[in-house]
Amino acid sequence: LVQSPQPAAAGKRRGGDGSASPSNPAGAAGAETNEQHKLPVTLALRTLGDLRLLAREHAASPRGDQPTLEVVMGFLDDADVQVRETAAVTCCSLLACFAEGPGDDAAAGPAGAHEEEVLERVLTVAVADPDPVARDTVLSGLTRLPLSLQELLAHPDALQLLFMAVGDLVLEVRKSAVKMLGLLSERIPAHVLAGLRSLLADLLTE
Repeated sequence: LVQSPQPAAAGKRRGGDGSASPSNPAGAAGAETNEQHKLPVTLALRTLGDLRLLAREHAASPRGDQPTLEVVMGFLDDADVQVRETAAVTCCSLLACFAEGPGDDAAAGPAGAHEEEVLERVLTVAVADPDPVARDTVLSGLTRLPLSLQELLAHPDALQLLFMAVGDLVLEVRKSAVKMLGLLSERIPAHVLAGLRSLLADLLTE
């Protein structure tokens, strides 16, 4: 996903409008610094999200590894879109591990307030991030959460954000939001169907 910067032509670089502009050593240095920040951070976040078995070993309960989640959540506000996207997906992966527990039903238990806070932060990225690919990726990640965590998305504040995503300008983002709402309507129809009916009525009258 990460591409190395292309070398600029001798003495000049193409601007965003395709016009030739003088090379900017300071800008090139800034881009290099950004790459140096992004590459190790995204790699670490992906690795952390992929180590599901290791995460289960350290999670004695659904809230047994809050410090790890707190660290990952700190990258949800990163200036780089790829870091924000990877952090949001990693949050979903870690929450899934903790909700499933280390292997016994007693440890899994119901999702709690901390999980709700994390999901709210992740959902905010899915709805409000400036990058449409990040919005779609994070929404798709939410659809793969365990059912116990998906139920938290049926709370009024979370539903409001999901219905906002249905009005996104990008088709793929709208499709992911509708898919998430469809999953929730199967689990908790009383909370979701009224909003879906209102949304469909608005679409038919436009």
